[in-house]
This record gives sequence, C-alpha cells and structure tokens, in this order.
Amino acid sequence: GEFFKKTQPLPVCNKALNDSMIKTYTNALYLHPCIDIDFRGVFHNNDTIKDMYELSSQKDKVEVMGIPDELNIVTGAFGYTGKYIAQRLLSLGKKVRTITGHPNRANPFGDQVSAVPFNFDNQVELTKSLQGATTLYNTYWIRFSYKQDTFDMAVEHTKALIRAAEESGVRRIVHISITNASEASPFPYFRGKAILEKAISQSSLSYAIIRPTVL
Repeated sequence: GEFFKKTQPLPVCNKALNDSMIKTYTNALYLHPCIDIDFRGVFHNNDTIKDMYELSSQKDKVEVMGIPDELNIVTGAFGYTGKYIAQRLLSLGKKVRTITGHPNRANPFGDQVSAVPFNFDNQVELTKSLQGATTLYNTYWIRFSYKQDTFDMAVEHTKALIRAAEESGVRRIVHISITNASEASPFPYFRGKAILEKAISQSSLSYAIIRPTVL
C-alpha cells in the first residue's frame, strides 16, 4: 500500500507512554478516516506524515474530515488508550460506540458513548455490535498471558473482530500494533501482533496500522 508520513515525529521511549504521548498517538490515529477507503498503509513510530492539506488537493484520494452522523466504534473506550481515542472523536462531533470487556463499568462519557460487550463467543452478536459503523478503532489486546487469557486467544478474538467488521459493512479499521512485530519473533506478544497485521492487510477493509514503540 501507499505510505504517508505524520506531520510530527512521535516520541520514542523505553517506558510506558504517558498521557501526553497517548494524546499524540490518538491525534495521528484520526488522520486515517479522512482518507478514501482505497488508502492502505502502516504508520511507524518515528515517521513523519505529509500534511493533510497537501492531500486534500487529491480529490480522488481524500474526503473532508467527517460526516457528523458517521458512527465510530472504539474497542475498550473505558480503558487507557481507547479513552483518548473516544475523547478525540467526541471533540470532533463524532458518534461513538464502544465494544468492551467491561460493559458494566462506570461510563466516563455518560450517554455520549453507548457500550456493548465483545461477544467473541457469538459471531452473530459481535457482527451486530458493529453494524452501522464506518470506522473501527481497535485497541483490543492483552499485555500478558494469564490462565485462559493467552496471546493465541487474543489473536483468534481479533480475527473474529476483523471478520465481524467485514460482515457488518465497516469500511475501515485503525489498528494498534507494536514496533518490531514479526511472525518470526520468539515472543508471543510480537508474533501475535504480526499475525494480525497480516490478517488485516489481507482483509477487504481499508486500514491504518499504528506501531507505537511501547504501549
């Protein structure tokens, strides 16, 4: 696919991202929905992207930012990364729904964001939860294996989410990956992320893959 670079370098660090860094990433995440569904690309941590105003002259490539009634799905909007993505979308006047593993958790957005469970064990219900949406922002992943929650399970769950997005009519996915994702990695975290990048690139969806250094 084509590769566009971000307007400002994103921070590199060897420790967990702070709030400022997360906000920088979520500002970059929103660039993709402005781009036509034929656009595909991977955004790397230290890249710089062409200014969107330059792209706006390519009328066959770029849409004006946002149709107000477009529905955006954010996985895990009650969590750390998803929270900032949801905030950014709401600030732009977008409609937001979250798919979450904690549908009964206190909703910091009130009635601005509706919440539905993941339903990974029910593909029909998972697909229904995505219906009506244009863009899926996927932050779903696990940090480490614990009991029945394994990286292999997280891969299969995400593949189910990708299939549900295709079946429900979602046009594009913005997916959070990781730097140095590789199917040859001895580490299941990085190997699983690479498997999912491949699954997304082979899907029918327009996509942007974000590769932060640490998340």
